[in-house]
Amino acid sequence: MWRGEWWRKKPVWILVGLITYLAIACLAYWPVQPLSQTQVVGCACSDRVQEVWFLAWMFHSLSHAVNPFFTTSVNYPYGINLVNNTSMPLLGLIGSPITAIFGPIATFNLLMRLAFFASATSMMFVLLRYTRWFPAAFLGGLLYGFSPYVVNQALGHVFAAFVPIPPLVVLIVDELLRRQKKSARRYGVILGLLLAAQFFISIEILVTTLMCCVVGTACAAAISHSQVRERLAHALQGAKWAVGTLAVIIAYPAYCYFLGPWHVTRPQHTVAELSPYQADLFGTIIPTISQLFAPAHLAAIGTTYVGNDISENDSYLGIPLILVLLVLLFWNRRDRFIQVLTCVAVVAFVLSLGSPLVVGGHATAIALPFAIVRKLPVISNLIAARFALYVDLVGAFVFAIGLDRWRRGVGSADKPRHARARSRGSWTGALRSHAAVTGVVALIGVGVLVPLVPQMPFVSKPADIPAYFTTSAVDAIPAQSVVVTYPYDIGGVNYGMLWQAISGFPFRLVGGEAAKPYPTAPGSNLADPVPPVYLQHLFRAGYWGLLRLAPKLVPKREAQVRYFLTHWHVGTIVFDPIGVHPAVVIHYLTVVLGRPPVKVGGVDVWYHADRQ
Repeated sequence: MWRGEWWRKKPVWILVGLITYLAIACLAYWPVQPLSQTQVVGCACSDRVQEVWFLAWMFHSLSHAVNPFFTTSVNYPYGINLVNNTSMPLLGLIGSPITAIFGPIATFNLLMRLAFFASATSMMFVLLRYTRWFPAAFLGGLLYGFSPYVVNQALGHVFAAFVPIPPLVVLIVDELLRRQKKSARRYGVILGLLLAAQFFISIEILVTTLMCCVVGTACAAAISHSQVRERLAHALQGAKWAVGTLAVIIAYPAYCYFLGPWHVTRPQHTVAELSPYQADLFGTIIPTISQLFAPAHLAAIGTTYVGNDISENDSYLGIPLILVLLVLLFWNRRDRFIQVLTCVAVVAFVLSLGSPLVVGGHATAIALPFAIVRKLPVISNLIAARFALYVDLVGAFVFAIGLDRWRRGVGSADKPRHARARSRGSWTGALRSHAAVTGVVALIGVGVLVPLVPQMPFVSKPADIPAYFTTSAVDAIPAQSVVVTYPYDIGGVNYGMLWQAISGFPFRLVGGEAAKPYPTAPGSNLADPVPPVYLQHLFRAGYWGLLRLAPKLVPKREAQVRYFLTHWHVGTIVFDPIGVHPAVVIHYLTVVLGRPPVKVGGVDVWYHADRQ
């Protein structure tokens, strides 16, 4: 099955495949340009802004020689532990040149496209080691890199959509466990490097990948139990080098994760908060609005699954593809590599269903194994639905290998040498038969992927960043002084984080969305309250429209606002007049500070707010 470095013999086809992947990736966000500095997929809010901030912070930490894993620049005065967040420092490092030239929004947009391209390309090159027919590897890369999982995560989760590493891990683990023809030390080090890279992209995907590796190893040992002893020493040597390499690279970040300042000591989310994010049993056959050719009535049903969150509704495969995969699995049922992959896919699918089992949007009383995961430390906050990634990964392997063997087994490929002795007529007939079978297999391979064609392009919206933060006007804020923004930076309304990242972190920000400990409950993404909290409550109420009438400021409240500003050294208040009642809040601040704001760059600004 190991086909050698076939790709060296067909560089033109490889180039065509890469260009195709890249073109589709760019089409997904058309007409927004890959380096756009003004548009963001979905909206410039919530997780997307948080990820832009993380990408910008990595460049800032490198260029200013500050700790990349902890900062008080956001959530002031407490700070955040970035290892406990989806801070994806490796992607920030890769995108640093783009951030330096074009800004972090451009980096985010480019990485979103690279997520598709890199994931599909990685799978294609891995599959070329298992197949002889390029179209099979190309279609397998297409299935994986543009799977419903990647497509839906690419609506805003670049750390989850950027998944070129899992296919490479399968390749290396297969060499260490089964083939064992190369150096265990070399491949062990490579595996350690891959796992370390995944750690710096997404710890969640690292954990789930390792879980699937454990399942695959156990299945391989059970299937090939007679060969366990003779293969064990080689596999353990590779594992030793992999663990050692990984440990050396992630030692300090792992320390920060478990013991560093402001590390999260409790699960970030409760079981009730995560319970909607599990696949529906019907999710594999009921499409969503993400599919281009889905019947409207079925898409409306499928979209309601997984808590009505389309970005986590990743399990769709479609009936045609499922049927073809089942046929290919049956045909290759004696192949031990396929057997192991099938075990991994089954376990991943069951885990993606979470617990209890949900059927057609209705929770049943049937408990599933994921209930055990919820009780384990460290991994208790895994999102069940994201195990669909490994179902897609195995599906791509089975699909590509199966198509390749189907073409060779049914057709006339790989003719023996004595075939040259046949008459010209019989040889011509054989070629025609082979071409016909190749065409049929190619048509079936393409046809079963049609139901998965995503609805493109995705919706992108303007970032709407006030000119104040994109011009030299922001330089009026004293360097590294403390700033409060309106809207107050909390939860999905995290405009302040975006403004801070775009302007290059010239100030520290009260508020911000990031995982952090919470005194009395599971960890939270909400900004920690900075006492006294009246001004923060006032900002929230003004933005969300909770101020029905304008109550008079009483001395007690005025004193609380003044104390907050002076005690925490809040030198500047930047006010974007949006929301429901911005005028009411401006009036409050004007009364408390005794002066109106300065209007500049589309915002209202009070400088020296801490000087009463």
